[in-house]
Amino acid sequence: MKLLRLPVFVLCALVVLPACGSSEDENKNPDSTLDASTVTDASSELPDAGDEPDAGVVDEPPTVKVLEPGPYAGVVSQVEIKVEASDDHRVAKVELFVGDNPEPVRGRTAGPWELTLDATGMAPGVTSFFVRATDTAGNATDTEPMPIILAAGGREVKNAGSLAIPANYDPASGLDVDSKHHWTGQGETHIAAVLEWQVPDGQEPWELELSVGWGECPHAGGTIGNAETSTSSPLTVFAEESGPYSTTMRFVHVRPSDATFHRGETLPYETRVYVW
Repeated sequence: MKLLRLPVFVLCALVVLPACGSSEDENKNPDSTLDASTVTDASSELPDAGDEPDAGVVDEPPTVKVLEPGPYAGVVSQVEIKVEASDDHRVAKVELFVGDNPEPVRGRTAGPWELTLDATGMAPGVTSFFVRATDTAGNATDTEPMPIILAAGGREVKNAGSLAIPANYDPASGLDVDSKHHWTGQGETHIAAVLEWQVPDGQEPWELELSVGWGECPHAGGTIGNAETSTSSPLTVFAEESGPYSTTMRFVHVRPSDATFHRGETLPYETRVYVW
């Protein structure tokens, strides 16, 4: 019998495998403390190329620094904390910590890295904050603590001035080269005073003294906050008063301790006082 040889055809099936989940999906761990507006747009959820380091490669921790505000900023309501953060792969989140609270009060998972510090409900007083940046590999870097004044429900009193030392200044002449700025108390019992200045080009550092008092002047009133002296800005005085003068005239007193070394020079400055 003659066998018939029939050709055999093999059909190959093309199988399309689903794409593997991104590394960001695997690592995503939403933080309940983050702002509702932490993601600025949908694209910020997509991983950038090179989000994760190659196997065996040491991943560098992120860098982070606070741009604004400066030391001893005062917050009677809210303040924006502006941050610069970067990483060799990608920054996953930036968080704001205040005082001794181990939990962040604000956070973002996408730039711009701006965090709102709301003093409402926070105990007033002098405290500090720091910012933590975390990259996609879990490495974290903290900024140095930055002092800040929380004065929710209080008020801010600002004054600008300058110290001018005559070219022929002689301490024995009795010439007054200091400066005073007054405000009227409204029953507050806590005072945080800040003096800031920037030495003009070509001048040596100035040594300034800052104090807080009550009455028309130090000679016809009293001292609330002991005088502090420094050649570095800012200069701060914090005081809690309990005397009968809570609603009378208050003042901050700015005095150059080394006026004789700055004859013919002028130093602009600004005072900020927070009361609550």
